[in-house]
Amino acid sequence: MYKRQDWNNNVTVAGRFDYRRLIRGNRKEVLQAIQNVVTNALQAMHEGGDLAIETHSGEGGDFLEIEIRDTGRGIDSENMAYVREPFFTTREAGTGLGLVIVDRVMESHGGYFHIESAVGEGTRVVMGFPAAKPMPAQAQERK
Repeated sequence: MYKRQDWNNNVTVAGRFDYRRLIRGNRKEVLQAIQNVVTNALQAMHEGGDLAIETHSGEGGDFLEIEIRDTGRGIDSENMAYVREPFFTTREAGTGLGLVIVDRVMESHGGYFHIESAVGEGTRVVMGFPAAKPMPAQAQERK
């Protein structure tokens, strides 16, 4: 799933997930969008850092938000204006299609996608997918 050059042994990964909520959508596309954002986060932490992934309810409970935060180099304001443009990349081997794909997946699912970043501090991405109805308590207990 992730190429060796994307991963640094000094990256700490933490996750907190709301297993009561499910995403309503195309599994393959949802996974591709998440993978693209996580790959960008890993590539931004050449020297290591912290990667946090959380899920929680968003926008009145109608959406499941996936929040991905890294302590990488961050995105400067000049580049931030272009990160969703096809073929824009700051990486020598990059295609500039990762966030374009995320944008298209979010649009096709009726979701939303926000990026916040500060140079030297890291980046926070929130992807809001339409949520399926909550699982009944009995189903949660069987997990």
